[in-house]
Amino acid sequence: MKPEVFFEKVSERKLDALRRIAIVSDVELKHRPSLSPEYEFSKYEGMTEKDYFFFDEVDFSEDITYCFRFELGEYGYRVENEDDLYPAKDDMGTGEFKLQVGAFDRRRRTCEIRGSLHGSTFDINGEFVDPELNYKITGVSAEQKIKLSLFQELLLEGYLLELEGNQRMSFFSYFTAMESFVTVQLEGFVQSLTSELQEPFERLPFDAKLRIYAKELLSTTDFSKVPVWSELSGKLKRLKSLRNDIAHAKGTTSNIAAQDVDDAFACACILFSLAPERTNWKPVYSYLLA
Repeated sequence: MKPEVFFEKVSERKLDALRRIAIVSDVELKHRPSLSPEYEFSKYEGMTEKDYFFFDEVDFSEDITYCFRFELGEYGYRVENEDDLYPAKDDMGTGEFKLQVGAFDRRRRTCEIRGSLHGSTFDINGEFVDPELNYKITGVSAEQKIKLSLFQELLLEGYLLELEGNQRMSFFSYFTAMESFVTVQLEGFVQSLTSELQEPFERLPFDAKLRIYAKELLSTTDFSKVPVWSELSGKLKRLKSLRNDIAHAKGTTSNIAAQDVDDAFACACILFSLAPERTNWKPVYSYLLA
C-alpha cells in the first residue's frame, strides 16, 4: 500500500477508525414518540379519517456522550405478549403512522422526527397513543465516557468539529490529541530521568519528543527501517507549522484546508497504531480498518 492510498482511505473512513481508537460503537435505544398533530399544518376534522402531520424530538443526551450518526429503526404499535411492532391498529390502516428523520443536532444530542398519522379523533386521543420507536446512534455511550483518555476525547471532539464545518478547530483538536498521546506514552521514560533532566525534557518540541517515543517503542534509531516514519515525520513538520499559526492567532480560518484536517487525523491514527509489528502501511491500515 502506498502512503497516499493510506491517507486517502483513512480520510474516507474516519468513523470506522474511531471505532478502533476511541470506543465508538452502535448503541440501540427506544423512544415513545408523541403523535399529537400539528393542527397548524393539518386542520382538525373530528371523526373524519385523514392524515395528520406531527413533529416530535428524540432526546438521547442522557444515554450518549458523543453522537455522530442517527439511524431510524423499526417503529409501530406494541401488542401485549407479542414481539412484533405493528404499523397500524387494523388491516384497514387505521392509526397508521409514518416517520422520517428531520434535523439532527449532534451537540444537543437530539433528533427531530416528523411524520403523519392516519385516523380520526379517536385514533389521536384514544387508545394506541403510546407507540414505540427503535433507533440506533453511532457514537460513545454515557457509560463508556469514563473510559475515554484525553487523546480519545480530543479525537472525538475534533471529528465532531469537522462534521460541523469548523476545520480550524478540528485540525487544532487532532494535533493536540497527538501531543497528548505522545506525552502520556513517555511518562515512564520521563520518570526514569534524573530530576535535573526532567524539566529540560518537558521543554523539548513535539517533534523531538516524537522521535524519542518512536525510539523507545520500536527499539531503533535507524528510522530508515520504519517505512511509515518518513511520511509521518514529513507531514507532521508541515502540520506543526500550521498548528503554531493557530496557537499564535496568525492567519485566518481559510489557512486550514480539508486536506490538512485529513492529514492530522491520519497522523493521529498512525501514532496510535505504531508498534514493532506495524511499521509498514498495510499492517497499520489493517489494524485500524480491517
